[in-house]
Amino acid sequence: MILLLLKLISGFAATLTAVLLWSKTRESAWLFIVMGTVFLYSEIIFSGLDSLGLSDFYLLTIYGISVINLVFAFFPFLFFTVGFILFLLSRRRRF
Repeated sequence: MILLLLKLISGFAATLTAVLLWSKTRESAWLFIVMGTVFLYSEIIFSGLDSLGLSDFYLLTIYGISVINLVFAFFPFLFFTVGFILFLLSRRRRF
């Protein structure tokens, strides 16, 4: 329970600061980083709800793989990758 609480607090802090950073820069690269951070935080919330027995998000499966697990395993890192690529491309144009 302590580990879940620590994850929730640190995930909230990371998500809040990511949104505040993006509101200051308004760059598309940072938007994808923020989206990845939000997805990681929502995964913490969903896993917390599941561990407390308050939900059952694993009913929808494709080939035996939970769709929720698939989304939370794939999308945050996809958003991070796109954000980093856009950041590198924007820096490349300036040189």
